[in-house]
Amino acid sequence: MKRKVEQLFENRPTKKELISEGYKNTEIQNIYVSKSGVLFDWLRNKRLKPHGIGINIDGKHWNVPKLIMKTFKKIEPRNGHICFKNGNNKDFSLENLEYQTTPTQLKPNESDLILCIRLYFQVSENFKKSNVSFKYYLYRIAEKRGLKTRYSGLEFNFFIEYLKTYASKSETRLKYNLSPTNSKNAINKYLKILIDECLSDHKRGILKIMDFLPKPKTKVQKKRDLKTALLGWDNLLNDIKKKPL
Repeated sequence: MKRKVEQLFENRPTKKELISEGYKNTEIQNIYVSKSGVLFDWLRNKRLKPHGIGINIDGKHWNVPKLIMKTFKKIEPRNGHICFKNGNNKDFSLENLEYQTTPTQLKPNESDLILCIRLYFQVSENFKKSNVSFKYYLYRIAEKRGLKTRYSGLEFNFFIEYLKTYASKSETRLKYNLSPTNSKNAINKYLKILIDECLSDHKRGILKIMDFLPKPKTKVQKKRDLKTALLGWDNLLNDIKKKPL
C-alpha cells in the first residue's frame, strides 16, 4: 500500500506542469480541466470520466460543460441547455460548447394592449398599464377567446396565473421555476397572440372599439347639479301649492 502511494506521488505532474500543458484550475479544489474537455484530479493523479454530461466529485454533482465554460470563459452557470456545435454531446472541447440561446419575444406596445381591452371593456380616457385592472382585463379577454382550450404547458399556465393574480412577475415565475428570460418571453409571446387575434377581429368588423367611460364630474359640476335639482324641487313645490285642492 505504501509503495502504491509512493508511485502515485512519483508519477504525479506538478501543478505548473499541468498549466503548461493547457490545463486550468477549476473552482473545485485540485480539479483541473483542459480546453479539449479533459478533467484531471491532481490529488489522485488521474483523469476523470464524466457520466453523460455530469460528474460526481466528493459527493457533489457537477455539470461538466458548464464547469468548463466557467473556468475558461468566466460564464457563470445558469439555467438553459448547452448546445454542442458539432452535434457530438461527448465532445466537451471548449470551442464545441455554447449556451443554447432562447429566441427573444418582443414586448408588445402598451397602446395595442389598451386597444384590445377597449374592444371588450369600457375604460376611462386616461387608462394606462399601471391601472390595477389592466392585467385582469387581459385575463378576461384570454378567457373569452378560449386560450385555455388551445394552449397548455408550463409557460402558458404561468402566463395565465400572472394575469389573474395580483402577484408580481417575479413571485409567479419562482412558483413555476422559470428563469427571468423565459418568464418574460412567455408573457410577451401570449400577449402577442392575444393582440394579433383581437386586432384581426377588429379589422374584419367582428369587434368594435367601445367609447371611453364618461369623465367623473368635478366638485363644481356636482354643486351645480345639486343646485339645479334643489331649484327644480322648489319649483315643483310652488306649482303644487298654487293648484287648488
